[in-house]
Amino acid sequence: MGRILAVSNNKGGVGKTTITANLAHALANKNKKILLIDADSQCNLSSFFAPNDLPQDKTLYGLLDGNGENPSTYIYLSREYERISIVANKPETAALEPDLARRQDLGWFLLRDRLRTYATDNFDYTIIDTPPNLGLFSLQAMICADFILVPVEAGSRFSLDGLAKTV
Repeated sequence: MGRILAVSNNKGGVGKTTITANLAHALANKNKKILLIDADSQCNLSSFFAPNDLPQDKTLYGLLDGNGENPSTYIYLSREYERISIVANKPETAALEPDLARRQDLGWFLLRDRLRTYATDNFDYTIIDTPPNLGLFSLQAMICADFILVPVEAGSRFSLDGLAKTV
């Protein structure tokens, strides 16, 4: 059974995406099967790993806004690494947040309900890169995760403030 890790901090610039990418690469080098989820609408993780010909309707936006199709239709092998797959993102996903937050039926648990079982059954590790805030996408990632990694920049009071808010 796989494990899910969310990389989160309320502050930007502390290395969430860099840690996510490097951790995925290190685990893949240990012959682990990795799923990355780019929950940050800045899409930096997607720019590293998503295939160049990714259909725009097969991103995190489609997974969250869709009709609950099989999650595998949103998962693509990375363009560089054979043991790393990704649910890519696109900037338009940010506009989806207010609509999802209003949906009392699923909003907070949507990522968990649509992806968790598939991810833990098919991957050794799933790593979710979150945006630099405590909005809906970050909270969905934390609800979906088994563990939360909160990177902090050494010596930065603002990074520690972000840690405190995340906790």
